[in-house]
Amino acid sequence: MTIILEHYPLPSSGRLHLNVTIDANINVTADEAQKAVSRKMLNEVSYLLWAETPSLVVSQRTIWRVPIYIGLVGVGRVGPLGIIDVDVETGEIQNITPQMVEEMKQRVQNYIAGQTPAIAISM
Repeated sequence: MTIILEHYPLPSSGRLHLNVTIDANINVTADEAQKAVSRKMLNEVSYLLWAETPSLVVSQRTIWRVPIYIGLVGVGRVGPLGIIDVDVETGEIQNITPQMVEEMKQRVQNYIAGQTPAIAISM
């Protein structure tokens, strides 16, 4: 599992001393967060999307950061679509707005238009 520390000031060079204490209840597992995001993408955006393994992000709130990818039959994984954050304590999906859903749908259409191989029809 990857752990990402956000909003921690780091020097550009020299010695780094990092002492982190995290006090969070992980009530939602990485697997549960991944499945919840996959369901949401399937129901609201496209069946061509899937969630991959989340990273734990420590910031003001501790979250699972779940990457979303597009996959096309015959092509496979063609690219990332975005990331979705899930609160580790409540399971609430954090950063989905109706505008973001519409933008994702448009990006899926753009991938399909640019990545789908031509189909040859012979008669």
